[in-house]
Amino acid sequence: MVRVTVMLEQTAIWLGLICGVYALFLPFWFGLSALGTKWGFFDWSVGLDLMTHTLGAPLIVSGLVVGGLCGLLIIVHRFMAGEFATSFTGVLAVLVVSGLALTAKVHVDQTRASRPVLLDVTTDTLNPPHFSTSFIARRDIGDMSLDYATKHGPGGGALGDYQASLYPRIRPLNVPAEPEIVFSHALRTARDLGWRIGTASRQSGMFEAGAESFWFGFRDDIAVRVTVREAGGAIVDVRSLAREDVHDLGRNADRVIQFLDLLAQESGGRLPAEETGATDDGEPPNSGSDI
Repeated sequence: MVRVTVMLEQTAIWLGLICGVYALFLPFWFGLSALGTKWGFFDWSVGLDLMTHTLGAPLIVSGLVVGGLCGLLIIVHRFMAGEFATSFTGVLAVLVVSGLALTAKVHVDQTRASRPVLLDVTTDTLNPPHFSTSFIARRDIGDMSLDYATKHGPGGGALGDYQASLYPRIRPLNVPAEPEIVFSHALRTARDLGWRIGTASRQSGMFEAGAESFWFGFRDDIAVRVTVREAGGAIVDVRSLAREDVHDLGRNADRVIQFLDLLAQESGGRLPAEETGATDDGEPPNSGSDI
């Protein structure tokens, strides 16, 4: 009996130390996978695919198992010897850290499963806003193509048709104001959203911007175009696309929708869906959106 108690105590102590180390290792591992990718230490196929998706789940489960086993041994030793073999600090730390990591992973996995893959989003699928030659020259060779016409949705259909079936709200925004004023509003809205503004030409009514995710540093290219509307006012088009061929979790589509909504408010009008009389499922009766 005494020998069993001693073995339990020694095992619990060692597992407690492992729990403490594991509680520090897990945040380091996932932080390294994300920030290491962002800072260019290795490619996203290593940081995201290998370190996060492939090895992340086994590491999280291991932390939960080690923490649960150590806690169980401490409790058993308490009943057998009348005292705790070691502190619960390491056990609680690894269970909390592993639980948070598991929650984050489940959330990301559910988002990936629920959001369709659409990496190039634009309000004008027939003539999307283009990027300047200097902007294109700064992109890497391995970045996704800017040629919208060559891209297709699942099954080989037109990417524009696929986008329309997913996000009927994303369409040109018509604003009853002078293009110069709308351009200023659009530029201010982009800055408020934290976009990094690149080329901006008030004369041509366009500006380019970039955005980067905090984790993994995935970069997106953005182009905004403001043109004169024949019926008066201005038409605003925006395009946002990912540089890497990685599921963006709906990031680019959400960015375009958020920009249009904020610009509509900034311009003193109504949101696109309100003006066009969209149906309950969000399907617009026409291709334009007036505010």
